[in-house]
Amino acid sequence: MRQSGVCFMNFFLLACRFLGRFKNAIVTYPQLSQLVKCVCKSFQEWHSAITANPEAFGNSFKNLQPPVREIFVSSIKERVDRLASILEREEGKYVDRKEKKDRNSSSGTNAEAALAAALDTTYKGPGHLREEGPRHDNDFEDIYEIRIAPTNDELMCRVPPFLPANFFAAPHPAPPDSMQRLLDIQFRLLREELMYECCSLFFPTL
Repeated sequence: MRQSGVCFMNFFLLACRFLGRFKNAIVTYPQLSQLVKCVCKSFQEWHSAITANPEAFGNSFKNLQPPVREIFVSSIKERVDRLASILEREEGKYVDRKEKKDRNSSSGTNAEAALAAALDTTYKGPGHLREEGPRHDNDFEDIYEIRIAPTNDELMCRVPPFLPANFFAAPHPAPPDSMQRLLDIQFRLLREELMYECCSLFFPTL
């Protein structure tokens, strides 16, 4: 049965070197952690049996002097302890990263929900969807009716334009998952940016 001890030693030596070189192996291959733990458990059972009654394992262990036998088994156990510490460390890193990711995802969702609620209280739709009516003669719900170049009435208007927020939960007249909504948001934001650049170019002091 000395061969069993040699098999354990070689397995744990190889596992220690592998996990020491490939740090993310535990995350990439979750089954690897279960395999190592299973072999470690088998070694613990084997070690307990050897310690309790070495003569039951045949002449290969019975003929060994107790100090030699203890050194042999202790060298294997040292590798097992080292392997267990590597597993614990890498699994701890994985759990920490997962918890951090979950917290960030949760906080991001909460922040988005709070922002959407705040926007909803100040939301005033485009064109006739606004309770007070259109802001000017170029304020429409349908972007196909909006002139690219601003009108004089639009330039003189002191009411802020309808600029939808570019995230899913923000209030908008179009359905949340529609292409109409995406085109509307992109058109209005791009047009507003273009108007700002033109004003900066022709009226740099503004």
